[in-house]
Amino acid sequence: MRVETRFYAFLREATGVERDFFELEEKATVGDLLRAIAARYERLAGLVFEEVPRLKRGFALALNGENIELDKMNEIRLKEGDTVVILPPIAGGLFVK
Repeated sequence: MRVETRFYAFLREATGVERDFFELEEKATVGDLLRAIAARYERLAGLVFEEVPRLKRGFALALNGENIELDKMNEIRLKEGDTVVILPPIAGGLFVK
């Protein structure tokens, strides 16, 4: 199945793209997509992830425009045409000093 991801703020700069598409197995989860993103964009690994697929504090995730609970990323199944966005702290994630 094909899933879209979009990159905002410094994540766009780190990847060099505004959006990308990933071909995933049927029944793939949000966590599976994050693993695929980290594999394709190794530079993001240190910026975004504590340990793939766990995001650093302050980041948020949105699936089709709705925030999702980070602790459920390995349970939430994706479907064809879904859009997942990693939101950095300055673009809707939680700002933590």
